[in-house]
Amino acid sequence: MAYTDLIVWQRSVMLGIRVYQLTAAFPKSETYGMTAQMRKAATSIAVNIAEGYGRETTGEYLNQLSAARGSLFELQTFFIFARALKYITKAQYARFAQTMKDIERMLARLRTSLRRKR
Repeated sequence: MAYTDLIVWQRSVMLGIRVYQLTAAFPKSETYGMTAQMRKAATSIAVNIAEGYGRETTGEYLNQLSAARGSLFELQTFFIFARALKYITKAQYARFAQTMKDIERMLARLRTSLRRKR
């Protein structure tokens, strides 16, 4: 199995793409602020999963999954700001929040599975 076969990685890639599409409509004043930070956090989730998969040890993989989780929580916080600033609608927030919760659960299951194998 390759990391590209992992559902959590696939969902994370789709989340990153959707964040890019969503933030394209943010105010131009946010180009180097919230837009850039949300995009970096969103893409870091899938990137860290892939990087961890390619590491030599399970411990290194777990560290990268921890970084992916941190990026996910960072992104969740940016969504709270975006909603409060009315850059996104309540419905958009709800859809992304559900996706992020799903990814959070999948990351937790993957981390638990890897810890058992240690």
